[in-house]
Amino acid sequence: MKLAKVVNADFGSPDQLALNMFELNLFKFSAAKSAAAVVELNAIARDSDTFADFKQKAGVLTDKHVKYMRTEYDYAWNASHNAATYHTMRKQMDEFPTWVYQTTGDERVRPGHQVLNNMKFKADDPAFDSIYPPNGWGCRCYVKPLRGVPNQYSTYDDAKEALAKSQVNEAGDSELDVMIKGGFNKNRAKIRTIFDEDKFYIKKNLAAKLTWQDQGMEAYAELNKSGFPQIAIKERDILFAEKLLTKNGNLFSDYANRAIEFTDKTLKAHARPDRLNIIELVPDVLKTPDEVYLFEKGASKTIQLKHIKHYRDRSIVTVSDITDDGMQLKTWFEADAEKFDSDWRTGILIKKSL
Repeated sequence: MKLAKVVNADFGSPDQLALNMFELNLFKFSAAKSAAAVVELNAIARDSDTFADFKQKAGVLTDKHVKYMRTEYDYAWNASHNAATYHTMRKQMDEFPTWVYQTTGDERVRPGHQVLNNMKFKADDPAFDSIYPPNGWGCRCYVKPLRGVPNQYSTYDDAKEALAKSQVNEAGDSELDVMIKGGFNKNRAKIRTIFDEDKFYIKKNLAAKLTWQDQGMEAYAELNKSGFPQIAIKERDILFAEKLLTKNGNLFSDYANRAIEFTDKTLKAHARPDRLNIIELVPDVLKTPDEVYLFEKGASKTIQLKHIKHYRDRSIVTVSDITDDGMQLKTWFEADAEKFDSDWRTGILIKKSL
C-alpha cells in the first residue's frame, strides 16, 4: 500500500510525522498479513491428501484474502486521504470555523452514518476525536470546512446520541457500539495509525523476529559484489563533518523523501576516525540504499529504520529512530562482514534493490 509522499516537508511537521507513522503502520500490518497467510497455507498443506485437494482449499483462502485486501486497501486510502485533509483544515480554522460531517449521499450510505449527515460542529469540537471518518469498513464519509457560523452548532453529545439510537444489527447493537467494538471511534489523523496493532492478523512483534532468511534474501557472503560501486575512503576530520551538516541544514532525506535529522550531538558522539572517514557516504546510503529494514529496538520498543548500502569492498549501515518528534539519525558505521547477516539483516524488509 502506498501513500502520497510529502515532498520537502518540514522536519517534525504534523504532515511529515503522520506520513512516517502511517507508512510504518502499513509496513507492519502488511508483514503480519503475509505471515498469517503463510501460516494458513501451511496448515492447509498439512491437512490435504493430494495436491488437487490443496489447490482447491488454497484457492478458497486466496479468494478470501483478496476480498479482505480490497476492503483494507480502500480503508487505508480513505483514512490517509482524510488525515491529510484534517491537517490542512486544522491550519485554516480561523478562516473556516465550522466543519460539517458529510456522507456521499447515495443509496449505499449506511443508516448509522446517515444520522450524522450535515451535522455542523465547531472546528475544534472533541466530536472529531471520535467521529472523524472513516468510521468503519467501506466508510466513504468526509468532513467539509465552512466559512459561515450556523445558528446552532451540534456537539459531541449530539453525535453520540444520534449514533446510539441507530440500531444496525439483530443483536441490538447501535452504530456507536459497532464503532467502539471495531476500533473505528478514533481520529486516525491524530493517533497516526491506519490499523490498530491489537487487531493485526498476527500480533507478535514481527519487526523484531523476522530475519533475512524469512524474506528470501541471499546470504551476505554469497552476494555478487562485483556490481557494487567502488569507493575511495578519505581521511576526514570533525571540521569536514560540521561543514557537511551545515551545508545540509542538519537535515537529510532518504529514498522515500523522509526527512531525517542529523544532530550536532550525534556527530560529537561519533567524532572518531572510523565514523568521520565515512560520514560523506551517509547521504548516499540514505538516498540509494540496497536494503532497508523496519525494526523495534529491545525493551524500549523504539521504532527504527536501518538503511544499508553495499559497496565493492564494504557495506555501510545507518540507523535512525522514528518518534513523535520525527526521524533522527542515531548512528552510522561500516558493518562487520562476518556478522552482517545476524546483526543487521533483521526486521521487516521494506526495500530491496540488490
